[in-house]
Amino acid sequence: MSSQPPIKVLAFDFFGVLSSEVAPPWFERYFLHDQATDMRQSFMRPADKGNVSTEDTFAALAKLINTTSENVERDWYALSKINKDVLAFIEEYRSEYKVVLCSNAMSLYIRNILQAHNLEQLFDEIFISSEMHEMKPEAAYFNKVLDTLEVKADEVLFLDDTLINIVAANALGFRAVQFKGAQTLENVRQILSK
Repeated sequence: MSSQPPIKVLAFDFFGVLSSEVAPPWFERYFLHDQATDMRQSFMRPADKGNVSTEDTFAALAKLINTTSENVERDWYALSKINKDVLAFIEEYRSEYKVVLCSNAMSLYIRNILQAHNLEQLFDEIFISSEMHEMKPEAAYFNKVLDTLEVKADEVLFLDDTLINIVAANALGFRAVQFKGAQTLENVRQILSK
């Protein structure tokens, strides 16, 4: 039985892990569930891939609900709530591991949230899909992360709330764990203590 190499990197998703989700509740506020899911995919995928700017995305969403882009932007920033348990966990382990952020997000939007909460200094690297023009769960996204960090996949413990991202990361050899709340952090503590 071969042992795994030591974990060198802790990688965290942002929305749904370090922050509350934003796009799903916003779309579900204005549209029925199935319609909200379809619209979220059609509007957010190009934005998260970096093909549409944050400003243009907010303007398009404003047009959908007959309001101003400023109102949409205000709503989106208000929906992002930092998870204090995850924040404390990162602060606890950042001196022992390289800590990185891996998020599918609009660059300007997430960068503003990180700055507003003084979070950028927590991370050794920040990987934002719209800046990379690659998205999770695509292998190209994860491979760019590995190439930049100069580590092997099995040296990275990756936390994400989205199952498809966990499945994709595991298939590439990452030690991926689906985030479901505070208990997940306790499970990760157990993994790290081995």
